[in-house]
Amino acid sequence: MNRRNFIKNSSLTVASGLLLSPQLNLKKKPQFGLQLYSVRADLKIHPLDTLKEISKIGYNYVEGYGYDNRKWQGTGDVNQTKIMLAESGLKMPSAHFVLKTSDYDFTKKDFSENIKHTLNDALAVGQKYFVSSSIINEDKKDVEAFKKLCEVFNRTGEYFSKNGLKLGYHNHDSEFDSFGDSTMMDMMLKEVDAKNLTIEMDMGWVVYANQNPIEWFKKYPHRFELSHLKDGNKGGTPKKEFKSVVIGKGDVDFKSILENRALGGLKMYIVEIEDYVVSPIADAKACLDNIKSYKL
Repeated sequence: MNRRNFIKNSSLTVASGLLLSPQLNLKKKPQFGLQLYSVRADLKIHPLDTLKEISKIGYNYVEGYGYDNRKWQGTGDVNQTKIMLAESGLKMPSAHFVLKTSDYDFTKKDFSENIKHTLNDALAVGQKYFVSSSIINEDKKDVEAFKKLCEVFNRTGEYFSKNGLKLGYHNHDSEFDSFGDSTMMDMMLKEVDAKNLTIEMDMGWVVYANQNPIEWFKKYPHRFELSHLKDGNKGGTPKKEFKSVVIGKGDVDFKSILENRALGGLKMYIVEIEDYVVSPIADAKACLDNIKSYKL
């Protein structure tokens, strides 16, 4: 079941050699993680065994999802998550939550208890990043509301950074739609200081929005420390809606994008698949095998 429908064809034919940055050592092979939403069905039945399987098929780390009420979906609270990570030999350097304007009190100049718990829980399980995965409707109802959210991103990012955590934002497709005189993605990257926010670029959503990830690397160099490696085929359903597929079988040109990873500043490479061809674990393994075949 799709979290959303995503990805349209995009041509990614930029000459990659000209874009590589000397700031990233490309001789060091990327390590790959798995967004746990990819195996959500298995996690509900046998979470620890699923994490062990993820490690066994070759992933180095996982990304948590759905953090709310002091729990991550699929792995539970801090203690449960720490135990399962330790027993599976995996780390969880990043996870998803949702940051809202209401999480900061501009009058008191203080954060909600939820944000304070979010920070403490993330540090307790060894996270380096906490990524806001979406924007609630109230915070994007107009430009003024969105700019206020950007200020909350600035303040939260600064608060996180002072305590050893980095704030991220995960895009979908709507951030690339016209919004006022710009787009939400442009506005966010301009309004929020680079030291307070990095973007987790979901390659599938960017392509679905008829955008070229490499062009965004060029426009905002080194602002994309995390990435979601997600592929899909827009012709996969009768209505031509996008259907998630195994990496290498869809519309996203990962090889070209990742050859330009230094320009974007990529540090984290997180596979995500939303629709299963065989099974969650089998498809996760196929994705990893195919992305490794590019020999980056």
